[in-house]
Amino acid sequence: MHHGNVRFRYTKQDGSVRHAIGTLTGYEHCFHQPYIPRPENTFVVYYDIEAKGWRTFHAENFLDIDVEDEPEKTRTE
Repeated sequence: MHHGNVRFRYTKQDGSVRHAIGTLTGYEHCFHQPYIPRPENTFVVYYDIEAKGWRTFHAENFLDIDVEDEPEKTRTE
């Protein structure tokens, strides 16, 4: 997410599954500091491309990255 958009899924608090397209490319511009993930963080922050806003979810609710639409080259890297 640091270098572009990523499709992924996570479980929301209400139990439904959220399919999202997110990025971190604008983080430093918006928050005036670099994004530095820390081991003690229990939340994942991302910019939701479709909702046009910053969102978070519990890291433990992350399901997977959707590689269905990505080129073959990305899958093998």
